[in-house]
Amino acid sequence: MMFQFYCRNNKLSCAFYMRSCDILYGLSYNLACYGLITNLFAKALGMEVGELIANTADTHVYNNQIPSIDELFEKENVYKLPTLNIKADIKTLDDICSMKFEDIELLDYQHAGKITKVDMAI
Repeated sequence: MMFQFYCRNNKLSCAFYMRSCDILYGLSYNLACYGLITNLFAKALGMEVGELIANTADTHVYNNQIPSIDELFEKENVYKLPTLNIKADIKTLDDICSMKFEDIELLDYQHAGKITKVDMAI
């Protein structure tokens, strides 16, 4: 719904608010998106990356998602964090608009495998 950047000691941090948060489908996607945006803006501004702070309302799990969430928690999922590599030469915020998909790499990403597919609750 909204986000806010703030600077401290040459570090750019982002706080964002979600009016509704589906833990299984939405949360990880939103964390990744706001993390990427924060990294891109920090690079354009010549800053380091600070914190990513999520505030959520209506945070929920649907009944049909519970078996998949249980499955997710049973997995061994402690891995070294991946590294984000932004290959584009970003010097201004406008430079972000001309980026291509190939300008971004996620290095050393590991996952614990798929979980059982869950139909979207409507």
